[in-house]
Amino acid sequence: SIPNIPHDSVPDGENEDFVYQIEWYDENGMLKETTSWKPKRVIGNQKLKIIEMTTVPNIVDYKIIISTKNN
Repeated sequence: SIPNIPHDSVPDGENEDFVYQIEWYDENGMLKETTSWKPKRVIGNQKLKIIEMTTVPNIVDYKIIISTKNN
C-alpha cells in the first residue's frame, strides 16, 4: 500500500522541509534494504504521497523514517 502522510501541524502557507528514507523487511522481520535519505517539502496543510519500490524479493513490510530540522 502507499502511505499518505498528512502534515496538519504546519500553518497555511508555511513550508516544512524534511528528509525520509525507507527500510524494507522480509517475512522474518530482517532488514533487507534501506534507501538513501531523500528531501521533500510540505507547504501548509498539503498532503503528500511517497511512492517507492524495491527490487529485493520477498519484501513484506516497510518503515518510513522521517527527520525534520529543529528550529
